[in-house]
Amino acid sequence: MTDYVLKIFFSIRKGWCFTVNLIFPQRCAGCDVSGSSLCGGCLRKLGEVFIQGEICVDGFTVFFAAEHSELLKKVLHRFKYISDDALAEVLGMLLVMRMKKIIVSAPYTLTPIPLHHARERERGFNQSELLAGVISRALGGRVVHVLERRRETRVQATLSRKERIYNVRGAFGMRKGFVGKVPETVFVLDDVITTGSTFVECARVLRAAGVRRVYGIMLAHGL
Repeated sequence: MTDYVLKIFFSIRKGWCFTVNLIFPQRCAGCDVSGSSLCGGCLRKLGEVFIQGEICVDGFTVFFAAEHSELLKKVLHRFKYISDDALAEVLGMLLVMRMKKIIVSAPYTLTPIPLHHARERERGFNQSELLAGVISRALGGRVVHVLERRRETRVQATLSRKERIYNVRGAFGMRKGFVGKVPETVFVLDDVITTGSTFVECARVLRAAGVRRVYGIMLAHGL
């Protein structure tokens, strides 16, 4: 599918969603009350699950912003699978709050974990890319698409730890056509980290390419 056809498709899709929302008002992702993507009460509750968490995965530090609560799971599901990208700002601000607590001595680059092009076409967007954009606008971090997904993988959530590691092995590489100096400090961004296999695979690719400091920045820790 050409870029021109894709642009037409997404324009029609946005128009359809707008029309549907006019006829059937948006409902809260948390409590299903009519009126908005997330009501005031659920927005406050989401703020309450903010924590300054961090874990070490195979020698790499991963910072995460929130408890993986039932409310956050519902909001993330709406955001990712029902294409409610209005929730990007809400979820992105949790990441902004977490980034403000991290002291970084050098300019940093944000790089979203890439989706396979087929899955991104199906979803209409890369959720990690939208979240990275929120951080960039709020804090000035530079978003650079350093990585690319070389092959499509099975959905990680359905797999065991051992299967997840094998599933993503060799699935990522430095983006073809990447121009410019390799950043010294990169934050790899995703929504939820569970076993960390996807992040570690990306981190190893970046380290092999010459990135000195690689960190993860995630919405939540899924274990």
